[in-house]
Amino acid sequence: MTQNYLGLVLQTLGEREAGAACLEQAVTAFRDALGEFTRERVPHRFATTQNNLEAAEKLLSVRQR
Repeated sequence: MTQNYLGLVLQTLGEREAGAACLEQAVTAFRDALGEFTRERVPHRFATTQNNLEAAEKLLSVRQR
């Protein structure tokens, strides 16, 4: 759960900063969280974290253009 929250904080910082470093770290944090939140074990947390990951990846792709 900590990794998911870390990802959210980094994503928020990344939205406010010009560079992509925080967004890259957010993506990594969400991916780490998905290592624990599997679809089979905790489907609700998996879905929430997967959505967070997709949002961070989308922001990152826009930022890197």
